Amino acid sequence: MERPQDLKSEPCATRSTRVDEATPLTGYETHQEIRTMAMRNEFDGTARVQRTGFISRVLVIGIVACGTLMLLHAQGPTLPPKSESGSAPDTRLITSTQRDEYFISPEDLLDVNVYDMPDMSCECRVSAAGAISLPLLRKPVEAQGLTPEQLARAVERDFREGGLLSSPQVTVLVKESRRHAVAINGAVKNPQTYALMGRIKLLDLIAQAGGLNDDAGDTVTITHGPLALHELTREGKPAAEKETVDLSKAAKDGNQPSNVDVFPGDQITVETAGVFYVLGEVNRPGGYNLRNAHEEVTVLEALAVAGDITSVAKAKRAMIIRKDPKALAGRAQIALNLHDVLTGRAPDKQLEANDILYVPGSRGKRTARAFSGAAGTVIGTTAPGLILYRR
Repeated sequence: MERPQDLKSEPCATRSTRVDEATPLTGYETHQEIRTMAMRNEFDGTARVQRTGFISRVLVIGIVACGTLMLLHAQGPTLPPKSESGSAPDTRLITSTQRDEYFISPEDLLDVNVYDMPDMSCECRVSAAGAISLPLLRKPVEAQGLTPEQLARAVERDFREGGLLSSPQVTVLVKESRRHAVAINGAVKNPQTYALMGRIKLLDLIAQAGGLNDDAGDTVTITHGPLALHELTREGKPAAEKETVDLSKAAKDGNQPSNVDVFPGDQITVETAGVFYVLGEVNRPGGYNLRNAHEEVTVLEALAVAGDITSVAKAKRAMIIRKDPKALAGRAQIALNLHDVLTGRAPDKQLEANDILYVPGSRGKRTARAFSGAAGTVIGTTAPGLILYRR
């Protein structure tokens, strides 16, 4: 169909693509221009929506990230302020090994550290009056009866009140304590005084002292100090000044009541009981401890502990070798006939500490046993590698 003459217009190449109100358009051209503008507006709107959505997502992610960081910061530990060098002060304090609080006493050696102020820090000993003297402070600081943390706060207060430091940070460490120690002596390998900041189990203390000597008995005497009496009373436990402990029960019970607590200021004495030896033709030759200094062990009891005599033992020629300064070579030999002792025709003699019960062997029986293929080892008084047993 041919268009009406009045609707014809100039070719599109000579026409502007922009709608201008001053330029009248035909119906066809107007329709095309409107479609073009609608498509452009739709494209521009889509682009704006996409840009707006992208920006919104970025804002939401940023808000969530900021909120997370603020939450983590609120939950995290508060760090002490840093100096210009960027390192934080060490705020650890000395406490006791258990729940007991450590209280400073006269003659304690303290390390008082003022953060970033080495000229104001010092290693000082508490005076007999219970105070310490610090550089630049006019008056001594009372320390006796305070915990290390309490003393640190008191030193900070004195620095502030003296106008020396506006925000001091002080730590106090106990380096040495003469009164907060425990003494252990007697039958242990390293008897001495040990520093102790809190309570400790008796067996743990003996282990720190190197363990028991071979001649140690089973009896330990604990003389409690004021701190122990105070703590035991507070906990509702028996609070006697002296306490006797059976080590054999403590070793079996572990952390049970026999393995008692030891406190600073206590004195521990491990009783020396002695050792007797059963050597020669017995099934378990070696040394055996006496349980206490008053224990009496007979010859037959000693043989029972050593597993009895062997099949090649010369029972009628046994002997007790005992220290005697008046005897030749400082040792006396007491003859024993074990057959008579077993049948009751001879007394069952008592052994003393350091006695040696020696049962010789019969050469003829030993040779016969060797030929028969029986295995055996003879251990005499000079045999190396002597075993010591705790009963």
